[in-house]
Amino acid sequence: MLICPTCGTSYPEAAGAACPRDGAVLSPANALQDSDPLVGRTVLGRYTVVAPIGVGAMGTVYRARQEGLEREVALKVLRPDLSDDRDTVARFHREARAMSLLTNPSTVRVFDFGQTDDGLLLFAMELLEGDLRGKDEMLGRLTDGIKGRNAEILRLESEKSKLETELGEKVPQ
Repeated sequence: MLICPTCGTSYPEAAGAACPRDGAVLSPANALQDSDPLVGRTVLGRYTVVAPIGVGAMGTVYRARQEGLEREVALKVLRPDLSDDRDTVARFHREARAMSLLTNPSTVRVFDFGQTDDGLLLFAMELLEGDLRGKDEMLGRLTDGIKGRNAEILRLESEKSKLETELGEKVPQ
């Protein structure tokens, strides 16, 4: 995996030498891992950050180990420079909350959310194994189906929530 050191976006190895967004020279992910201050650190007193596994516009997703339960998790960490932007922080909170409410087998489970003493916002979620990078053609075909399925999941969760509100009790799974 290659990562843009300017915008933080990750690309497959075959992406070329320059970031299409900003023209910066792409670096191998392991080169950035060596200089990542979160790698090796324990956050929220229970997640030990192992390695970055993906970088996007809002932050980085890390492989981490949840101490006590001894399980591998994914941590999504908001970029520190975005933590002062109220709209971005609110959006990050909404994303964590919305994902934590989804209970469909086709969605990733979010089970923790927090802020470190030094202000990093993050949420912990189920770690999915596998590597889809470089399979753009297959992903392109799947995208429409996934979007439709996710929209249906959100619609069903919304209907369930409305029903629970009307009944004043939880609806069984």
